[in-house]
Parts: sequence; C-alpha cells; structure tokens
Amino acid sequence: MECRETQTLLTAFHDGELPAADRARVEEHLRGCPECAALLADLARVDRAAGVPDPGPAYWDRFNARVMDRVGRNADGPGVRVLRPKGGWMREQLRYLVPAAAAAASSAARASSRGPRRRGATGPSASSRRGATAAIVAGVSP
Repeated sequence: MECRETQTLLTAFHDGELPAADRARVEEHLRGCPECAALLADLARVDRAAGVPDPGPAYWDRFNARVMDRVGRNADGPGVRVLRPKGGWMREQLRYLVPAAAAAASSAARASSRGPRRRGATGPSASSRRGATAAIVAGVSP
C-alpha cells in the first residue's frame, strides 16, 4: 500500500471504521512508514485537543433506528409532501450528465497521456505539512 492510499484511509482507521482487510493493510503500512505514523499521531492529538467524547457503541448501534423513527414521525405531520420526479426528469438529468462525463473522460485521457508525474515536484513536503498541522494544534502560526 502506498502513502497516498493509506492517507485516504487514515481517518477511518483512527475512528475504527475500516473493514478488517483494509485495517490490516493500513497497520502493515504504518509499521514501515514513519510519515504516515506521524499523521496518525497528529489525528490522535487533534481528537484529544477537541475533547469531544465518544458516545460509545450502544449509541451508534441504535442510530439508524432512531433516525428512521424520527423521519417517520415527522412525515405524518401537516404540510408534508412526497416529492416525485416530474415527467422527463431523467432526460433532463442526462442532458447535463453526458457532456460532463465526456469532459471528465477527455481530461483523464489527456492527463494519462502526459506520463507519470515526478513525485514531489510540486507542493509542500510531508514533513512541512506535518509541522504546520502540529503548529495549528499547538495554537501558533506555522
């Protein structure tokens, strides 16, 4: 697993939301990558600084049921209308979707024809981003 993929999964990993297979892959990467391990430590520091308590698994186990119950109660009230698509709705959506998909495919083809980008050619380094994050958490300007 590369750093970019690991970093996209890091928040879910920190929150314990990854499936077992992804969690194992992230753990393996973290054992060999000090930069990603430092980002995970930054996430933990931010959580501690925010001080928001986790309500626990019992709260989340019943969360969907509570939301659906509330939606059901509110849907019976006065003035509630059920929205239905108008005639020709799909055709109207496709009118915009097809050109957008063509533009996205064209952009992707153009980007892939340029060849691989040099790693680290632009933008701040991971260590400078990590330093800026730590400075923000500490309450000072980077």
